[in-house]
Amino acid sequence: MSTSPIGTRVPTLAPNSIIRAGIPLQDNFNATDVAVSVESLFSSGIYEPTASAETNLTTLSYPSTFIRVGNIVNSFVIINITMDVGEDNGSFELSLPVASNFTTNKQLNAVLQWSKDGVSLSEITAIDIVSNSGSSNMLVDITTATTNADLTSCVIAFQYEVI
Repeated sequence: MSTSPIGTRVPTLAPNSIIRAGIPLQDNFNATDVAVSVESLFSSGIYEPTASAETNLTTLSYPSTFIRVGNIVNSFVIINITMDVGEDNGSFELSLPVASNFTTNKQLNAVLQWSKDGVSLSEITAIDIVSNSGSSNMLVDITTATTNADLTSCVIAFQYEVI
């Protein structure tokens, strides 16, 4: 036995030894007993977010990336948001890269970042991004300081659990 850097005792293993949960296995173990599918634990890719239920605004989204580890999904969406003429409050739903059956509006966490060529960041006066209960979408509600605001290249970073 030897001691690891954190002081726990670690068995000395022969070359090509296999460890399962810290226990050396015999040379005649059954490999199917310890097989794990990486795809079931990890996936990533690009998805095309789709906006729907647009109220008092229009959106244009771009291909976006996501990563899923277990049942947790993280994603970044780049989206343009343009408030309608005379409007300073609007909302829309946005599709997710991996479907989830949300039951409350607290099952998705998100932030929105926006900055544009020296335009004041105070243009966005309120933002609410939540899971849309009873669907597999996020719901975005936004209020701007001026009407007909043009918010190009917004980034929505979000995380949720697949339910």
